[in-house]
Amino acid sequence: SVHDVPLQHFFDGDAYVTRFRIGSDGINYKSRFVETEERSLESASNTMLFHDFGTRAERAKGFKNAPSINVQKLGSELLALSEAEHPIGLDPETLEALGRFDFDTTLPKNMT
Repeated sequence: SVHDVPLQHFFDGDAYVTRFRIGSDGINYKSRFVETEERSLESASNTMLFHDFGTRAERAKGFKNAPSINVQKLGSELLALSEAEHPIGLDPETLEALGRFDFDTTLPKNMT
């Protein structure tokens, strides 16, 4: 469930990324939720504010961007990909979300 709302579909929920780094000093592990705009707003209000894939919010402000499809390195950028919104840039060390990545406004919204 999210904020006491039972999720209705396997695809629902916030994106979660994991990184393993194997080196001479052993294995380094880091993971965290991708802190999208929608996740931040829901966390601050402790309420489900956005529709998910199969779960509808009671008073929705729109649909949630859940960049949980794949993570791709593109040049120097690490991107969490979604099927419905712009990718979210990630810091490769901390996995902190750096915001939406629209390729300098050349990528239209809702481009799969």
